[in-house]
Amino acid sequence: MTQNPSEGNLVANDGESFEPSELGTKQHWDSVYEREVQNYREIGDTGEAWFGEDAVDKMVSWTVKNVEKSHRIIDLGSGNGHLLLELASAGFLDLVGVDYSENAVTLASEVLSGTELPEGSKISYHVLDLTLDVDAKGEKSLSPEFRGTFDVAMDKGTYDAICLNPEIREGEEALRDRYFHVVGAVLKPDGQFLITSCNWTQEEIIEQAKRHGFQYHSHVKYPTIKFGGVEGQRICTVAFTKA
Repeated sequence: MTQNPSEGNLVANDGESFEPSELGTKQHWDSVYEREVQNYREIGDTGEAWFGEDAVDKMVSWTVKNVEKSHRIIDLGSGNGHLLLELASAGFLDLVGVDYSENAVTLASEVLSGTELPEGSKISYHVLDLTLDVDAKGEKSLSPEFRGTFDVAMDKGTYDAICLNPEIREGEEALRDRYFHVVGAVLKPDGQFLITSCNWTQEEIIEQAKRHGFQYHSHVKYPTIKFGGVEGQRICTVAFTKA
């Protein structure tokens, strides 16, 4: 059981039942971050943490326990950069955020410029589409600076948005398959992948990641609830190792 962000309700899905939503379009997020850039410049509001602070705290806690502070980390769909700022505060040194919205990169960069990072920490932001047509080594469309250079990849809601894209089933390969190819391509051998989702159950995420060469590592515990006689949770965070 998970929560569909487009409806705010608990849903059990078969992996193919998502209805197209504007939440899956670049136009939507360009508009959202254009507004948030303006809000930040006018009143200093950095915007919301997607899924809330609890999800961010749990992702950071998992990283502290499982990742070396010197390891290179990429945030896939970094938005306003909140997760990376929290990782920097926790002592991680080499952090990169990517988003397909230039407005999101602008917002995160401006927030970063007004933030004093701990000594030794560095964060950079780049525009990158996570549905690029790449092979297993990222040798199509993915620039060399991203190919196999990261120890850890993180996602908080980006895969959910991709799965809501109206074009998800167009073409020979689904956009979500391309997403997993990109994740695999940016990671070093034995790199780790931590993903938080509210549209997929833990079991569904594990099955999908397994099909794309990721081995289950661990998961984060969240409070469970009952809905319609079925017990589940509104969110899941799962960690994998690149096989």
